[in-house]
Amino acid sequence: MTKSVSAHRSPPFSRRERWRGHAALILFAMFISVSFSLGAVSAPMIDPSAMTAARFLTAAIVMVGGIVVGGLVSQRRAAPSFAALGRGTWRFLLLGAFYGAYFVCMFEALRLSPPTPLVAVFTLSPLLTAGLAYLLAGQRTPPSMLFALLLGGAGAVWVIFGGDIDALLAFKVGLGEGIFLLGTISHSIYAALVRRMKGPETLSIFTLGVILGAMIVVTLAGFPAVLRTDWTALPAIVWATIFYTGIAATVGSATLLQYAALRLPASKVMAYTYLPPSLVILIEGALGNGWASAAILPGVAATVAALALLSLGRDDM
Repeated sequence: MTKSVSAHRSPPFSRRERWRGHAALILFAMFISVSFSLGAVSAPMIDPSAMTAARFLTAAIVMVGGIVVGGLVSQRRAAPSFAALGRGTWRFLLLGAFYGAYFVCMFEALRLSPPTPLVAVFTLSPLLTAGLAYLLAGQRTPPSMLFALLLGGAGAVWVIFGGDIDALLAFKVGLGEGIFLLGTISHSIYAALVRRMKGPETLSIFTLGVILGAMIVVTLAGFPAVLRTDWTALPAIVWATIFYTGIAATVGSATLLQYAALRLPASKVMAYTYLPPSLVILIEGALGNGWASAAILPGVAATVAALALLSLGRDDM
């Protein structure tokens, strides 16, 4: 029977280890933010399904190499641990379907909308995950955390509608934002299911299983797009995006998130989801793509306030 990792409390970590957890989350937020700006440049040049399939193939190769090298360095045989992938196939395919759908929606949305409102949609993930975790797993959110999630969600909605109260009241949301909202809901379902579906395999094998599951589902679903893509004629920026999103934004961000989750409470891990909108505004401005309108700054301030509220308190578990 599958055991939930939430049933076990992690031992307390030293202050230095907890600070390392915070540093890992800042780097995680930077990896995510850069992927939005980089993806916006390359999204019009390749089909979203083909891009996502290549991204997960890259991530899988890096993960397999890392697991094998890690086994050799630690003088343990790494190969037998891969057998767990076969035993958990249905779990990996299900989780991979939700995980992969998020990235396909992301690249499709980046064809239609600029990165700033899309990354604001991404900050709705903690609120959506909290609601889905309650429905799917009965996990309750403390009132103080719920207030911070609602504040961050309100700020995200303000940014999504461009600080236009008339557009908000009329619910005039762009097609790109709507598509990415569906992807964000898919990602939140994935996040809510992870703890229920984590089996006895190691964390690295579990992560590899999800990546392989996502690669298989996305490749099969988008097989015509994968076949008609002229891979040898793709511009260098597309290949740079594939390698960056596969290595840094997939393997790197997953590793950093897992590292931090073992050292910090869930509320603090969730808090850093509210950092990317501010980072994307800085990245887009630095790249010469224009600075965000002053009208959306109150929404950005609300997401930063949500981050601060969720970060308050002790770091012990």
